[in-house]
Amino acid sequence: SAAQRVAELTDKPAWRLSLGASDDYELCFTAPSEAVETIIADVREETGTPVTAIGEILPPEEGRWLRLKDGQEMPLEATGWQHFGQEA
Repeated sequence: SAAQRVAELTDKPAWRLSLGASDDYELCFTAPSEAVETIIADVREETGTPVTAIGEILPPEEGRWLRLKDGQEMPLEATGWQHFGQEA
C-alpha cells in the first residue's frame, strides 16, 4: 500500500517504481526453463524459502519487454542503480 501511495503522489505507475526506483533485497538468479519448477520445489523443501519465476531471458535481438497484468506488452528500458557511481 505504501508503494501504491508513492505511485499516486508521483503520478507514476507502481510497476515502474518497482522496476527501477526501489531497493533490491532479494536474490535474483537465472536457470534453464526446463528446471524452474524443480528448483522452486527443491529450494522451498530444503530451506523454506519461496522462489518466484519472474520472466525469461531472451536473445538480445528480441529486446527487453515487460508484460503487465492486463497482458499489455511494452519495451523495457534499462534503468536502475549502479553502486559504483554510473547511472544505468
